[in-house]
Formats: sequence, C-alpha cells, structure tokens
Amino acid sequence: MQWASIFFAVAGVALAIAGVGLLQDRKLWEVFERQQRVERFIYRHHRLFGGIIVAGAMVVLVFLVAGHGLAGTVAWRSSSAGQMALMAVWALAAFALIIGIFIGIRPSAIKGFEAIANRWIQLFPATPRTTRQIGVLLLIAGIACLWMAVPLIN
Repeated sequence: MQWASIFFAVAGVALAIAGVGLLQDRKLWEVFERQQRVERFIYRHHRLFGGIIVAGAMVVLVFLVAGHGLAGTVAWRSSSAGQMALMAVWALAAFALIIGIFIGIRPSAIKGFEAIANRWIQLFPATPRTTRQIGVLLLIAGIACLWMAVPLIN
C-alpha cells in the first residue's frame, strides 16, 4: 500500500500544479499543442531505448508471474473487473516487450506502426475557455488523487 500512496500523492501534486498553472497562464497549454520530434534521437540510440522498454516490460511480467509487487493482486482476481484489469496489464506488458525487442533490434520494422501512431491529432484549439476548463479538470483530478492517497498513508 505504501507505493500506491506515494503514486497517488505524487500524481495528485503534479496534476494540481498543472491545473493551477493552466488557470494562471494559457501559454502553458501551447507546449502540449506543439508537435514534438524525438524520432531521430530514439533511432540514434535504439538499442538503449529498446533495452529500457524490454527491462520495464520484464519487471511487470515478473511481478505478475510471481504474484507479488502489485498491491491487492489477490483481491483483484476475485472480481471480474479486477481480472479484466490484470488481463489488460498482461497484454500491455507483452505488447511493450514486443515493441522493445523491435526497437532494440530493428526499429525500421515498426515504421508503419510509427506512421499511424504519429499522426497529429489536435483535440481542440487552445482558446482561453478550453484552457480554463482543462485547468479545472486537472485541479479536480489532482485533488481526487490526493484524497485517495490520504487513507493509504495511515
């Protein structure tokens, strides 16, 4: 439970800061609206990034196989929503493992997947009204995360 409380506390603080920042200054949202190019750096260091992704996927898979490391795993298995969540984690870890292997060995093998994933999708224009709405939503999400962290600390 300690890791969950730390996660919710950090996420809550980060979301609250982002929400207050968006409420204070609209230009902060423009950072998220610009397209970021990291492909060249990742392709140049593809073995490092592939290794990091494979290592992360392996850590998750080892924790799932060993049956510990995820708080409440046994309780999750008893409910259908928990079983679906665990299956989703298994699927995402396996997907990350496959993608990490491709990136580490031959990143050009996933060029088609990358082209589809890199299509620019602008959710909505960064007007003052939508920026305020996003700021309020982030602030509420941050407060909710902090509220969830409080009982776990005790």
